[in-house]
Amino acid sequence: MDERNFYDLEHRAPALLHTLTALLKVVKVKVSAIQTSDLTLTNEHDLVLVDSSGGRVTITLPPAATYPFKQYWIKKVDKTSIPVIVKPDGVEEIDGESKWLINFQYDTMSLVSDSTSEWHMV
Repeated sequence: MDERNFYDLEHRAPALLHTLTALLKVVKVKVSAIQTSDLTLTNEHDLVLVDSSGGRVTITLPPAATYPFKQYWIKKVDKTSIPVIVKPDGVEEIDGESKWLINFQYDTMSLVSDSTSEWHMV
């Protein structure tokens, strides 16, 4: 991506985020307010927008069996280098790992429960 395209993307990002949020509401995806502190996800969450500019934010997944085949999207919306930490409940794993970091602005992690004991990135 050349410098001009990056500049355009950076300045258009708020409008793109607004459009994405509106579209997701049409298809009945629950979008939470921008999260700035630790959160344990429930069935009431679908898309979680996270701002970690004030410090690390940890998003904890519920036990995989609690919401069988539940899908979550977790998106970092700030441009700091402070990561968003995504971790499963207890001894469960996400694709074999005990936690994942979302390090860059606009990176999104999509996860689905296997309905028994693990989360998978999709």
